[in-house]
Amino acid sequence: MGSIRKAPARIIFLSAILTVVLSFFVVQRSYAYLDPGIGSYSFQILIAGLMTFLFSIGVLKNKFMSLFRKDLSETNERENSSPLEMGDDSGESHGEVRGRND
Repeated sequence: MGSIRKAPARIIFLSAILTVVLSFFVVQRSYAYLDPGIGSYSFQILIAGLMTFLFSIGVLKNKFMSLFRKDLSETNERENSSPLEMGDDSGESHGEVRGRND
């Protein structure tokens, strides 16, 4: 048996698009029943798609902007803390001497 060469994805995609486009010209008249609720269902799909698109754009915008923005919470934390609190990991404060002169 000879080796079967796989078609690239681009050729498959273009043939699928061509099939869909040509099907619009070949379709004959259809006497199908359309449910009256199809309008509200189509409207729901349209609104859901629009909201998904807007949400995705907002998320991507925030991720992109975060690349250029400083970490404001870390900067504010450094500005608001006193020099004694910044390096103190012992849990004791340097200004108080309670309980040591018993």
